[in-house]
Amino acid sequence: MSKILNLPAAMQQGGIAVKLHHSWLFNYFICRAVVKDISVGGAGMLVPNEHKLPGKVRVAFNDSNAFIGTIRYTYPVTEKLNFVGIEWQKKDELRRIELVAELQKQANYTTTL
Repeated sequence: MSKILNLPAAMQQGGIAVKLHHSWLFNYFICRAVVKDISVGGAGMLVPNEHKLPGKVRVAFNDSNAFIGTIRYTYPVTEKLNFVGIEWQKKDELRRIELVAELQKQANYTTTL
């Protein structure tokens, strides 16, 4: 079971569940994470600190949307959790624009309910 599932509900709210994989090692699964902030240029996510992340990761939002990002910073949030900032690789920018627009639309719909 992922450590993120054991977080207080307040820390999970407003996040997007993703899976992190090695970007080069046969798509090897690393862990689950919660994206708290996303843009066309990068994302910030909560990651269990028990997992050592490589310099680049593949962030899978679902079966058809996965993007490679370079880790730019990591800092501890709690004893068991880090906030990780990544910058997307330049390729697939149009697909990221579409994904970010769809996620923003979903977030706006959810907040108006």
